[in-house]
Parts: sequence; structure tokens; C-alpha cells
Amino acid sequence: ERWYIPLIWTIFSIPFIKGFLCAFNHHHQHVSPFKHKSLNYLIGIFYASTTGVTYNTWVIHHNIDHHTTGHLGLAWPEEASTWVRPSGATMNHWEYSFKTWLFSYYLVFRNCAMNRSKIKAKCNEFFLFFILQFLITIGALYFNWYTGLLLWVIQPAICLFITGDATWHHHNGLKDTRITHACRNNLDPIGNILKGNLGYHSAHHKKQGLHWSLLPEYHLKLLDSKSMPLDVKNYVAPSDKHMALIYPLIRILFSKTIQAQENIIKKHPENIRNIYLAKD
Repeated sequence: ERWYIPLIWTIFSIPFIKGFLCAFNHHHQHVSPFKHKSLNYLIGIFYASTTGVTYNTWVIHHNIDHHTTGHLGLAWPEEASTWVRPSGATMNHWEYSFKTWLFSYYLVFRNCAMNRSKIKAKCNEFFLFFILQFLITIGALYFNWYTGLLLWVIQPAICLFITGDATWHHHNGLKDTRITHACRNNLDPIGNILKGNLGYHSAHHKKQGLHWSLLPEYHLKLLDSKSMPLDVKNYVAPSDKHMALIYPLIRILFSKTIQAQENIIKKHPENIRNIYLAKD
């Protein structure tokens, strides 16, 4: 009965809701949202069920791997999120997205095996919640195979792919010993509201332990100290046009935030300002 409800939810929630939860799951694996670990565990289970990324997955795959060597342009699989093939050639967009998707958990297990003495506690938590999420998924399939398949298998798998696909433009083709210059930024205010300032990517890589709400301020600090790249190759145009229907609501609810971020944009050279602000 009403078989179409979970199907419709799956189709429409992925781009409009859960696609953006992927960004906040990333943020919360950099900086825990709660002081009490039990609450972090609970929200980790929620994130795993929606984004396909279990507790500590990005800590091991992303924080201690990608953030350490991502700016060096190392070949796959030496760096977990690299855009460089083993031959040294640049991966295309789809190749990168599928590789990040298919091998994400393999590389977490690899990193635990290689660095277990250094990250034993993180790996133990990962193993525990990986098994727990597997059991939750089995339980959902047993209770209702159709809903379980859509909401606990297909939807998280798609969201995990979306995560990889969305990160393609962050670093592809950029290799620099300066971490800030090996990143591509997106200063679109609405996009940064939806994704928790992930567009301030140079600032995020320069200080990965900084809370996402402080990234615009830190970006401006790096800009003032002439530590930010000012070449258009390090900036990407707004990319959330599929959310245009809710833009008016966001502009009303977050008008002060948008104004503050537009003021940051205005401090950049004209070639970068023109990417994000309408010309007078």
C-alpha cells in the first residue's frame, strides 16, 4: 500500500534535503557538534542513514589523509581523494566521482591498517558504528524490504556518490605546496548558507579544525594577509541553481548573512567579484 510514498521521498529529498546534509556531515566530522559524545554518536547514526557516511569515516578517509596531502597532487590511491591517476594524468569528472564512491570504505580500512597505532581509537569507533549501521540496514530490510531498500540502501548510496561528485571542483587540476592555492573556492552566499560555508575551501584546508561558521571571517583574514589565491582558476561559479525555487525564502531569512558575505566578495579583485555579483 502507498508504495509510491517512499519512492517520491527518495527522488525529491536527495537533491533538496539530503544532498546538503552531506556537507554538514563533513563539517561535523571535522568539529563535533556536541560536547557529549553520546549525542555525537546519535547524530552520527542519523547522518549514516541519510548520507551513507558512517561515524568517523571522513575523519579517517578525509581529515588525516586528504587534508594532509591533498594539495600535493599525489596519484591514486596514495591520496584518498586525489584527482590524479596512477599514471599521473588527470582524472575526468565521472572517473573521479565513481572512484571516490566505490573505494571510499576500502580506503578507510586501508588507512586504519596502515596507521592503526596512531588512530586506534578513531578506527575502533568507525568499526563499531560501521557494524551497527550494517545491522540497522539489515533490520530495515527485514521489516519492510521495499522501504528499506529505497531509504537505507539506494538513497545513502546515491548521497555518497553525490558527496564525491560535489567535491570534484574543489581541487582538480590544482597542485601547489601552498594549501590555500591548491583549492577552488565558491563565494556564492546562498550556496554557502545551504552547505555551511564549504565554498570557503582554502580557509577550510588552511585550518581544518575551525568551525564552519567561522570560515568566512578566516577567509577574509587570509585575504587581508595576502595568503589567498586571486586567480580566477581558484574560484568556481555558483552551482546550486536547482535550488532556485527557495532562493527568495533564503534571501528573507538570511538577509544579514548574505549581505556580510557579499561584503567579503567586494574585497576581492574585479575579476573575482564579477563571478558572484551582478555588474552595476
